Amino acid sequence: MKLRLNRIAAGDTHHELRFRPGALPRLAELIAADQGTVSASLDLSRVEDIVEVRGAVRASLTLPCTRCLEPTAWTLDETFTAAQAPVEWQRRLGEEVQLTGSDLDLDFFEGDELDLGQLLEEHVLLNLPQSLYCRDKCAGLCPGCGRNLNQSECICPPQPKDHPFAGLRALLNDTKRNHQR
Repeated sequence: MKLRLNRIAAGDTHHELRFRPGALPRLAELIAADQGTVSASLDLSRVEDIVEVRGAVRASLTLPCTRCLEPTAWTLDETFTAAQAPVEWQRRLGEEVQLTGSDLDLDFFEGDELDLGQLLEEHVLLNLPQSLYCRDKCAGLCPGCGRNLNQSECICPPQPKDHPFAGLRALLNDTKRNHQR
C-alpha cells in the first residue's frame, strides 16, 4: 500500500493494514503456501520531510521446514519504530559521512509516496528465523534418494561404513607389503 505524503498530517495518522503473504514479492518467494496474513497497526507522523512510523506488525505464515521442506506454521508479533526520509537527503549527505546509531534507523523513499507494504515486508523478513523445524526431532530428507525420513525409510542401498582414515590404512598396508619384499 502506497501512501501519499500529503495525507500524513503534522499530527498522527492511524492506518490498519492487512496483506496476503503472496502480495509481498520478496516474502512470496520464501513462503510454502499463500496462506495466513500479514497485518499491521501503524501510527504515522510527519515533521517536515521525515515520516516516523510507529506500530506493530503481526504475521501468520506457512514456511518450509529447514530440514524436510514440509509446510510449517510460524507467527510474528513485533512492535517497531522506523524513520523515513526522502532519498534526496541521502544524496545531500555525500559519500564522506560518519554514521551514528540513529542514522542506521533511517530509511529512504523516493517521490511523494511512502510504500507501507515494503516497510512491513522488510520487518517480517528481518524477523524470519534462520532455522524453522516442523518438529523437534525432524529427520529431514535423505541426501541420496530424497525421501522425507519423517514419513518413510530411505530406499538407498546400504553403503559400507568407511572409517575416515580407511585411505591411510590402505596406504600403510601397501607400504608394509612393499617393505616385506
